[in-house]
Amino acid sequence: MKFNFKPIKGKGLEIIEAIMNCKETPEDTSLRFKIRLCSEEIVQNIINYAYGEDEEDWMEVCIDRKGDFLFLGFRDEGRAFNPLLKSDPDLSVPDSEREIGNLGIYLCKEICDDITYANTDGCNCLNLKIRISGQA
Repeated sequence: MKFNFKPIKGKGLEIIEAIMNCKETPEDTSLRFKIRLCSEEIVQNIINYAYGEDEEDWMEVCIDRKGDFLFLGFRDEGRAFNPLLKSDPDLSVPDSEREIGNLGIYLCKEICDDITYANTDGCNCLNLKIRISGQA
């Protein structure tokens, strides 16, 4: 399934709901929580940081289910940015002393079985792979 959206501030919930209501998204509550958390992080980052005020913005979301895995792909033409290059937060530091940010991407890396990023033909392409069945 493929969706195209205008990632406009205030429209994140609409995008997340489309992902969560897609027939490929499993019904299992704990899996849905993981998928929603990762999707919200990626979608909000694109909405908040990918585009400037005057740019014509768009975002493509692809959802595919193959075997034991769900694949989520996020693509946009915003500023090139690889979130996987950001260092993980130091969780040994108390919350009040920790630098703000990076926790969402860190959680995505912990939840997903694989995350890849590429900038192809001027597009940011972030792909998530989440095990949805066959769990040990």
